Amino acid sequence: MIVVEMKKHFQERAIEWWSGSMAMLWGAYVLLHPGMFETIPSAHGLLRIGPQHLWGFGAFIVGATRLVALTVNGFWRRTPLIRLTTSVFGVMLWFWVSAGMVMADMAQMGIVVYIWHMSADIYSSFRCAIDTYEVEAQRRLRILAAEHGLSAGEKSNVHRISR
Repeated sequence: MIVVEMKKHFQERAIEWWSGSMAMLWGAYVLLHPGMFETIPSAHGLLRIGPQHLWGFGAFIVGATRLVALTVNGFWRRTPLIRLTTSVFGVMLWFWVSAGMVMADMAQMGIVVYIWHMSADIYSSFRCAIDTYEVEAQRRLRILAAEHGLSAGEKSNVHRISR
């Protein structure tokens, strides 16, 4: 049962899994290599924005939170609002990494990769926003149905009248 649920949700959320994994792994790598930003000229712009450990910790937390939300979403309950929040944080993370690369005042190929990460998170944000809207609409329908004495399976008064 768990494998079936995972297969169903993983395919729909593959970009979110990829983006969350990338943010967490990027953050872990940055944390595990202190002083790296000082030795890599293309990362000097990142230091203008914030210290290396802050970059690593922020990316790791965003990625890990996102992966936990995706796991919970697939197995226990829907978490579109948490997924939406972490994808927006992912957009901000990759935007600022890209901005830091531009601030390094040197041509580099890495900027293309980080802009792609940002684009993937923008797409994920839209998908999560749609999921959030759907979950809220379903919640409101359940409340409305309860207020009008309909059971969870009944969707309208037509079903109730036909009994």
